[in-house]
Amino acid sequence: IHPEAHALPFGIWEIGVGMGFVGLWGLCYIAFMNAFPRMRATLLSSPYRDEVQVPVDAETMRPLPAHE
Repeated sequence: IHPEAHALPFGIWEIGVGMGFVGLWGLCYIAFMNAFPRMRATLLSSPYRDEVQVPVDAETMRPLPAHE
């Protein structure tokens, strides 16, 4: 039932599935950063990265109404 004492803790299937999950996470991360390129620069460089941006009208600079 148990492998030998000098056997690897993970087999080829565990390593393959783990690499698959890491690859899937990477694809999702890249897709998100490509969809929101400004978010990438904001999250990496802004000292105010915890603040939420409010969408505004470009001409009047008044906040847009929330759509719920």
